[in-house]
Amino acid sequence: MTKFILAVAFLLIGLGASWLTPWSQPRAMITVTGQAKQQVANQIANFNVSVTQADKDKQAAVEAVNQEMDKIIKAVKGLGVADKDIKTQNISVHEIEVAETEIMIYPPRPRSGEKQWQASNSLAIILREVDQTQALADLLQGFSLAQVSGPGFSLDESSDNDAELLTQAVEDARKKAEQVAAASGRKLGKALTVSEGFSSQPGPLYRAMEADMALTPTPVEPGSSQTSKTVTVVFELK
Repeated sequence: MTKFILAVAFLLIGLGASWLTPWSQPRAMITVTGQAKQQVANQIANFNVSVTQADKDKQAAVEAVNQEMDKIIKAVKGLGVADKDIKTQNISVHEIEVAETEIMIYPPRPRSGEKQWQASNSLAIILREVDQTQALADLLQGFSLAQVSGPGFSLDESSDNDAELLTQAVEDARKKAEQVAAASGRKLGKALTVSEGFSSQPGPLYRAMEADMALTPTPVEPGSSQTSKTVTVVFELK
């Protein structure tokens, strides 16, 4: 029995000694975030155009919309916009009731009028040649039935700015970690893990366009947007 107790005691002492070995000690670490921002000129202009027409004859309303939209699509492609950047958003045909007003009664009361068919077709356009924004705005507003909204300016998600921003964000994290390590009397070691946070862009800026195309070209200023990258880095402390 005494031998068993001694064996257990030696085992516990050995385990205790192993816990004190350098490689078994918890590693000192510091976790910091780094961020990089960049102001970039907008690279894309987004437009929406819709055509709506009402008529007693259903087919006449549909035909008028189809003819106008077909002209718009051909004109947009003629400006150099690729097929992949022109997308039909919605097509609708429905019956509406035209309200009439009794002008002899005050306050006027609406009364039922005749029914008509209303047809509409809407289109989303992505313009990747942002310097052509004014030309596209003028072109779209030249169609009598077209209702135009835009341009909405934004950055091209496929741009190669991300790699540069990530490098800057990691460097920002390292500088912060070095300051903390120095303040605590330690030295900064190697980066153990790096994880990307998020990139952000503000919403596109929508600008109203001039209605009278015959007099003055539409004034357009693409402006810029801010893009950013955030990383979380775990560094070793020595």
